[in-house]
Amino acid sequence: MATDAAAPVPTGLPPHVRTGPLVSTLRSLFGDRLRLLTRLSEEAGDIGLTRLGRPVILVNAPHYIHQVLVERP
Repeated sequence: MATDAAAPVPTGLPPHVRTGPLVSTLRSLFGDRLRLLTRLSEEAGDIGLTRLGRPVILVNAPHYIHQVLVERP
């Protein structure tokens, strides 16, 4: 039985979105916050993981936001 070695291994974490060096990311966060968050949400999709000093999970889809804030506070 052959297996596909290139198949992704589930980690339980959402896809990681790279933001670049911390200094430039913080400059973007404090300068043009909307532009940075828009780019991150476009790259992450419904749920994504990035680092803004610490790991940050981005939740963009309304049904996931409802689950996080209402169903599982």
